[in-house]
Amino acid sequence: MENNIRAIRKRRGLTQEQVAELTGGTKGQISKLENGGLQLGMNWMEKLARALDVEPFELIASKSPIVRVPLIGWVSAGQLAMTHEVDINDLADCPQIECHGVDERRCIALEVKGDSMNLVAAEGSTIIVDVSQKDMSDGKYYVVATNGGEATFKRFRASPNRLEPVSTNPVHEIIFPQTELRVIGRVIRVMQDL
Repeated sequence: MENNIRAIRKRRGLTQEQVAELTGGTKGQISKLENGGLQLGMNWMEKLARALDVEPFELIASKSPIVRVPLIGWVSAGQLAMTHEVDINDLADCPQIECHGVDERRCIALEVKGDSMNLVAAEGSTIIVDVSQKDMSDGKYYVVATNGGEATFKRFRASPNRLEPVSTNPVHEIIFPQTELRVIGRVIRVMQDL
């Protein structure tokens, strides 16, 4: 599998020996990782990301084109809250967010307000929502709304159906919907400045 380890290492001005020392590995392992001779599993991704001061996903080579996704507003990461509804077919005036490998015809971007999802998406981060994915699956993240226009971003859990916060803040409660909720779409990406 192609990766960006060598390019990032060189950009950081590090040798394979230095990266090996920072990761607790060997020069041979780093060489094999760079050349695809050793599998780049999560353990290695985390060690290399720390050593190279990047996010783990940056280590993976992406041949996906950069697309522009419309940023249509914000969504509550807390209780259901009023948000403005934007016609998805009328997005010409919206700011655009650059994103790798998503279908811009099916995606919108929303800014996160609140901390009920801060272990997944910190307040101020941007989530990419695939509005074509309406079927809820256990453990996946969704933006949902009431017919009255209130919306929230949460993790869906089945048996019983509920919307869970994923937060360091113990104040946030699980939402057991009392009214029927409309699925806006599944959250497929979180983007944030570090």
